[in-house]
Amino acid sequence: MPELLTVPEVAERLRIGRRAAYEAIARGDIPGAVKIGRTIRVSSFTLDQWLHGTGHNGTENEKPLGVSPTLSDEKERPWKAPPLN
Repeated sequence: MPELLTVPEVAERLRIGRRAAYEAIARGDIPGAVKIGRTIRVSSFTLDQWLHGTGHNGTENEKPLGVSPTLSDEKERPWKAPPLN
């Protein structure tokens, strides 16, 4: 089973802020994210493959960085980034 990362761990790997990581996950820009209860975890295996430019089946990324999600993507993500206080 692949290691599951917390959002702050993902942010650290990507060298972005925690809020930016939550927002990117909510937009669907970061693959491998799953919601478990009230927490979000990201597969380290899927994240590493995405960072190296290959998808889960060894092909090129289907959605490169900077591409906005489509309306159908919105329906597949039932959660939004939590507000930061």
